[in-house]
Amino acid sequence: MATDLSILKVQREDDNLNPFKVKVFVRGVQIKSSNIINLVIKESVFNILPSIELTWNDYGLFSDVFPLGDDDEITVEISTHRELDGIKATFTLNDYSLVPNNTETHSNYFITVTGFLKNKSMFLYQSKAFRRTTSSDVLSDIFESEGFKVVNAVSTKDSMTWLQSFTSLEMIQRVLDYSYVGDSNILFAYIDKNSDSYIKDLLSVVNTPKKFDVKVSTDPMKFYYSQIEPKKGVRGELTVLGYNYFRMSFHPGFNNKSGGYGMSAIMYDYDKPTTYSIVIDEKFKPITDYTLKHKDRKGITLTTRLSMKYKNSNVHNNYHKAFLQNAYFKKTFFSDVLILNTYFNNEVKLLDKVNVDINSLAHSGANKPEFNKIYSGEYLVVGIRNLLSNNGTYKSQLYLSRGGINKSAFIENTEMKLK
Repeated sequence: MATDLSILKVQREDDNLNPFKVKVFVRGVQIKSSNIINLVIKESVFNILPSIELTWNDYGLFSDVFPLGDDDEITVEISTHRELDGIKATFTLNDYSLVPNNTETHSNYFITVTGFLKNKSMFLYQSKAFRRTTSSDVLSDIFESEGFKVVNAVSTKDSMTWLQSFTSLEMIQRVLDYSYVGDSNILFAYIDKNSDSYIKDLLSVVNTPKKFDVKVSTDPMKFYYSQIEPKKGVRGELTVLGYNYFRMSFHPGFNNKSGGYGMSAIMYDYDKPTTYSIVIDEKFKPITDYTLKHKDRKGITLTTRLSMKYKNSNVHNNYHKAFLQNAYFKKTFFSDVLILNTYFNNEVKLLDKVNVDINSLAHSGANKPEFNKIYSGEYLVVGIRNLLSNNGTYKSQLYLSRGGINKSAFIENTEMKLK
């Protein structure tokens, strides 16, 4: 098979041309890079498995010769002038669609496929019992059995017998729902595009030093290393990453009222109608000056989980508390998102802690701050998208969260609730 390497030119920091190369295979058949319309690889701390969306122009090769089917493999290879920056990942097809490009001639089709990172049996129903073990050990067991290397795994305090009667992907989510890593904390388990798996907790991530700074730049490909060029496969750590576009969205209304102000639940013993109630107060210290909650609603519980939960001897001691706590912190800490467009860099990882500078729009003057103090500061990377399009652009989008804002540089007192 002839090699098809399209070289798309982008600008690097020393103004030389920086080629990056892309190869895409579907069912072992290479798609001409000039036919690729759009390619997106998505990673998220909430979705467990990375996914892909790929659209290309088809002139009969797949519509007439090689029809697509379930679990067909999609292999993506992307490399830059830096040897350590590339992506090589294989996904399995989940869904696809064919749309005529021209409704009159039907001369070619736009084919769009979606898929998930290749795995052994994540979507197959299984019946298992993980006896007398913790949630972290269960998650590690599932990841390793699926062929994913466990890079990081924290300890949890929730030993019990965990029963599986559904897919491994569903099992991971259910284990996370009832996992207990400690008070005012939450567990994450996910796989990245390199097929490495991670089991981390929020408090440990929040308390780690920042990994790098993110600064606005007219050149989104401008990023700096302590050692620019790799030597014998070794490169300095990323210190500054540039971005040229951002957007922010906040969802405090829905998230706060559906659990962010506190949650309770009703549970019953088998032998008596005793009601148990769990109220979650705000104990977690965010990485911002203020949360996104109204100061007068501290300690008020607005949400009651009506589904009945029964106390029994099999589950760990904090089983029901953990369910509420995990749901609570998802609504508390991740009710905001800052999306940055930057040049692709493979050193950015999920749950990295970064410091973002956003320019101030305040009027000029002696006291004009260099940055917007409210929205600048530390964030956690909760999602990464690598995007390649047919106009020759290759970029990353970073999805950042932190669950709050910082104090204004101009206003000393505010109605927002202090942490």
